[in-house]
Amino acid sequence: MNRTAIIFDLDGTLADTLRDISEAMNAALTACHLPVHPVETYRLRVGHGWAHLARESVTGAAVAQVEEVSRLAFQYYQRHLTDCTHLYDGIRPTLEQLSARGIRMAVLSNKPHALTVAVVERLGCAAMFVAIQGALDNVPSKPEPVLALAVSDRLGIAPPETFFVGDSAVDVETALRAGMIPVGVTWGFRDRSELVRAGAVHIVDRPGDILRLPGLGGTGQASPTIIR
Repeated sequence: MNRTAIIFDLDGTLADTLRDISEAMNAALTACHLPVHPVETYRLRVGHGWAHLARESVTGAAVAQVEEVSRLAFQYYQRHLTDCTHLYDGIRPTLEQLSARGIRMAVLSNKPHALTVAVVERLGCAAMFVAIQGALDNVPSKPEPVLALAVSDRLGIAPPETFFVGDSAVDVETALRAGMIPVGVTWGFRDRSELVRAGAVHIVDRPGDILRLPGLGGTGQASPTIIR
């Protein structure tokens, strides 16, 4: 068995989920007679979990309104989970090649667990992952390393031999706290500068570049490496 593993973030890394998430939040804001936001503004709000997204989307409202917006958005999102969501170009063949190389893979998201599993299943790639893990009640989510380490244990690969691939500083920080190798991707919801500041060891611009990382059958150089 290959002794290297990869944990992938979901939103902004494997899949473009931005429109479905933003439309769910805007539908809830409209129902509560609160201002809505352009889709692109949600790029900087996504990634810290559902409750954080609601708080950041409701301006000047009482806590009770935030909770109601969160509840309504969650309900809407459950009904429209993958209306517009799709895997980024190049993700599926990259996953297929990694799987063929015997690389053990998992998904870890701050999206609620049931929704994380449902999205990955609907995108048709669940069978390629050893574990699919979303946020759980009363368990610290990313960037806390608790779930990342639990997923690593399920993969059966030591954290120092595990790449953590994501599009945001949250993912990079999670990897560093868990003792994993942080890989930033530039096609997601954040920009390269955020990934560099956060301390990403590798930065990739295309999904296929992941195949070139050292230990994954690639020829990457010693860290820190930025693959352009």
